[in-house]
Amino acid sequence: MASIATTGSTALTFNTENTIALTIDPQDVKAIYVGTENSGMLFSFDAGASWSVARSLGKRKVQSIAVSPSDKCTIFTASENKIFRSDDCSRSWQEIYFDDNQAIIISSLAFDPANENTIYAGNSRGEVIASVNGGKSWSALQRFSDSKNNEDNVVIKVLVSEKNPNNIWAATRGSGIYKSEDKGQTWRGFIEEFAEIHTKSANKINDLSLSQADGKTVIAATDAGLIRSFDGGGNWQLIDLVPPSKSTVINSVAIFYNDSKIIYYITDTSFGWSEDNGVTWSSKKLPTGRRGISLAVDYENPDIIYLGVKEPVEEK
Repeated sequence: MASIATTGSTALTFNTENTIALTIDPQDVKAIYVGTENSGMLFSFDAGASWSVARSLGKRKVQSIAVSPSDKCTIFTASENKIFRSDDCSRSWQEIYFDDNQAIIISSLAFDPANENTIYAGNSRGEVIASVNGGKSWSALQRFSDSKNNEDNVVIKVLVSEKNPNNIWAATRGSGIYKSEDKGQTWRGFIEEFAEIHTKSANKINDLSLSQADGKTVIAATDAGLIRSFDGGGNWQLIDLVPPSKSTVINSVAIFYNDSKIIYYITDTSFGWSEDNGVTWSSKKLPTGRRGISLAVDYENPDIIYLGVKEPVEEK
């Protein structure tokens, strides 16, 4: 088991922590960042051989981590209703945003790959917010309200296309997927398209992955399985899985950076992958009794995969 360097008397291990966020530095695949449920952010600069704690960030819940596309020492973290920034590779942190409502959760962070000063965030109010000055000020771009149930409108993931940074994707908890082609000024939703695939649970989104190789292939992990578009949202279809999608709640999905034909997913108990666009699949049980929650794949080597896990949900 990899060690985690701490200053306290109680040893910190991944066996005692729930991992809820995973990020790989886009400029250095050996730099891995982990957001935990209670112990802040952990990081490794040697591809996971050893780990350290971002001590000055404190013991807090870290829901999302984003690393600048042009400066590896500029890191943003989302923690509950706040966003923090580090400019010195996580040695020190500055709070740069907080929501007046302490119940609001900042769930996702994403840099504009063409402009390090522009960063987007999704929150539990159903908003996509943005800063164009490195986090000094923020404004709301969109508030989703297609569902009367506010929980359905919660934004869980924001992604930006490297091929065309004008294209922003947002995934919601229960109202499906949205896309903007003008940096968040206008948005198009796909609720009806997803409902046609599976009326009850296709719009219940758990994760979203965008192929940066082509900028058009996008896959949603849903309670109905994996739903994909090859053409930037023009058409959608369910990906056939083994076991069948209807019996598989997908918690996380990832597309290999350099080849959109290579796809990965995790459920509570299993890990699946395909090397041929989902025509055939392989799967295996997770090497742990914990639930598979998050995935991160090495940008250069499709065989190197990082898995985030949590304690299983107790049955009532």
